[in-house]
Amino acid sequence: MSKAISEPTHVIDPDGVVTIILQNPDAPFAVWDDENKEPTGHKGNEASVTSQANGTSERVAKEGSNSDNADADEIYNSAKDKEIRYRVSAKHLMVASPVFKKSLTCGWKETDTLQSKGSVEIQVEKWDSEALLILLNVLHCRQREIPRKVSLELLAKISVIVDYYQCIESIEL
Repeated sequence: MSKAISEPTHVIDPDGVVTIILQNPDAPFAVWDDENKEPTGHKGNEASVTSQANGTSERVAKEGSNSDNADADEIYNSAKDKEIRYRVSAKHLMVASPVFKKSLTCGWKETDTLQSKGSVEIQVEKWDSEALLILLNVLHCRQREIPRKVSLELLAKISVIVDYYQCIESIEL
């Protein structure tokens, strides 16, 4: 049996009236553009020549070529039409974030929808799905759902979302 499209992927608050819809999740993060890198004497896509002990030379493909970037783009493009839904509490969001408070109380379209329907969908895009889930679990005091260790890259992704929603105080230790 398949899920209905409006059914949340993650239910953080079963009584929540806000559904955050993450469109185009897991977009490439902090991608390094080799074209903007300082010149090193040879281009990133070219093979380099190495000498061998028998006096011949061999062309070796340079590591970290654009095929790595192509792989990341391919993964992102395959998930581009995907969306992830999070059911959350409006109160928790508004207490933690002035950005959410404004969007849910200050006459924006989300405010009108929330008041007329009793629930609202907020669309966001290109955030890392795991980073957003961790942040929402923190904001909803779900300590058992928060990983004890995260990679430096995941920490950076969480930090970008925290900065955007201006909720640093809510995640401080």
